[in-house]
Amino acid sequence: MSLQDISYALETPVRAVYETLQAELGADEHCPSWALVFGSLGASLGLAFANAGAAYGIAISCLGFLSLGKKKNPDQGTLMKGIIPAIMASVRGVYGLIIAILIAIELNETNYPAYKGFAHFYSGLCVGLSGFASGYCMGVVGNHGMKAVGKKAQLYMGLLLIIIFAEAIGLYGLIIGLLLLTNGNGAPNCAA
Repeated sequence: MSLQDISYALETPVRAVYETLQAELGADEHCPSWALVFGSLGASLGLAFANAGAAYGIAISCLGFLSLGKKKNPDQGTLMKGIIPAIMASVRGVYGLIIAILIAIELNETNYPAYKGFAHFYSGLCVGLSGFASGYCMGVVGNHGMKAVGKKAQLYMGLLLIIIFAEAIGLYGLIIGLLLLTNGNGAPNCAA
């Protein structure tokens, strides 16, 4: 199976949905009225998924942080290091907020082509889902990692490296989301 066959197989269902929506709702070829729905969904899902990942990451990594307090004489330095995974997990919410604001700025009722709506939808979804995955990873690693650091402090640098790799996942999603967002600007203008 060639790459062109795979591309066609993936494009066919999307084109069918697009044509069905046009037939059902009746719309301009480039600027249907339902295009705003996809742009709005992109903004809201990007923010929601990214914040869900941030919330999960913060909550679960704080369990590891709080377990450090169970020790008889906890080291203050280790206690302060324990909050780092939660702080880094909270950045996912910022990524979701950035993409949601950038999409919301471009929502325009009079000149909003379907191409731009789909680009904004997938942009928000890309940032949101990668933020969720990244936050989930940070939560699990932060929780178990801080429990291990409480027993053996030399593991802290390894914990930080794994958390940085998880951070990269969210950052990759933000970069691709921004590229998709700006790619939507190449859409044809709506007929006046």
